[in-house]
Amino acid sequence: MATQAPERPLVAPVRASLRAHLRFEREEIPRLVGILGVVAALHVIGFGLFLYYNSQPQYHGLTDGKGALVYAGAAALAYGLGLRHAFDADHIAAIDDSTRLMLQKGRTPLGVGLAFSLGHSTIVLAMSAAVAVAATAATRFADGYADIGGTIGSTPSGSSTWSSWWASCACGGRCAAATTSRSTWTGC
Repeated sequence: MATQAPERPLVAPVRASLRAHLRFEREEIPRLVGILGVVAALHVIGFGLFLYYNSQPQYHGLTDGKGALVYAGAAALAYGLGLRHAFDADHIAAIDDSTRLMLQKGRTPLGVGLAFSLGHSTIVLAMSAAVAVAATAATRFADGYADIGGTIGSTPSGSSTWSSWWASCACGGRCAAATTSRSTWTGC
């Protein structure tokens, strides 16, 4: 009279419900294809521009004498770190929050991640351009004031050195004693 273990009837309905929940509806498929198309097009454009500009020596000299891409390794590293950065907790939380808000409002949150990534990339690109413009302006500013800046920068140091020398020599001609040994220095 062995009793049989009861089967778990909840496993199959949960899987079926999850599978049904993760399916795309017919009207969502064109939007999904559009989103994937935009992502693919951005990759093709980005890598295409990288290859085009970095394989021609007249653009910034980014190739060696044989025409090999010098910064290809750095670009691959930046791309990989960017992919890792996409999964930072604050990004996932922002996308999750927006997705939940859209679901509460009864809207389909299909393009939330793409919209977030495009907005984030736009801000990063704008800040990079601002830093480049500021660096160019600072370089022009520094070039224009290099001579006077050198004078202003060296004046306190030279004045301090000169005044120390003058003070030591003005104390009865004991300059040699002041510079050779502290034990012979008696002060002014």
